[in-house]
Amino acid sequence: MGRNKKIKSKEEELEYKERRREQNRKNTRNYRLRKKLLQKIQDVPLFERDKQYRDELKLFLIKQEFNYFLTLTTKEERTTKTLFRLCNRFLNHLKSEIDYESGFFVVENGDRPHIHLLLKIDTKITPLVISVKKNWYDGGIIDVRKICSELEDNKLENYLMYEVFHNSPEINWNFI
Repeated sequence: MGRNKKIKSKEEELEYKERRREQNRKNTRNYRLRKKLLQKIQDVPLFERDKQYRDELKLFLIKQEFNYFLTLTTKEERTTKTLFRLCNRFLNHLKSEIDYESGFFVVENGDRPHIHLLLKIDTKITPLVISVKKNWYDGGIIDVRKICSELEDNKLENYLMYEVFHNSPEINWNFI
């Protein structure tokens, strides 16, 4: 008794396995990065640990040289966990249209939870905006900005570190 499984062709089965392999690699990499950061600061006293954690993460983000900053909101109020899932799903759809090298996102828990996203893409802003509008299915407000200078980039990283640091005890950020 149970659900009948869809019979897949060999090509579909190979595609599925390859997609799962890539997802597992990405998840394992993200887990190792988080674990490495946490181990690096384990021996540091608590009052210094938060600052060191924030500084290490900020240095890593600066090295990535992101060139786009996106803010994604929703029509309805969502939990941090739901926004995290929505963002991952959105990025998977976006990846099928626009190939981005790397990214980083933070779920900001304020009056109205929303997502801040940094991306490194070789695409012009217009195709990116069209793809974002097409793939952000929650009907909220979308803001896409090109990062033009190092000074602006530094301000963004400081802002995102504030959200990572002050937001909540749960992990509210992810590398993509």
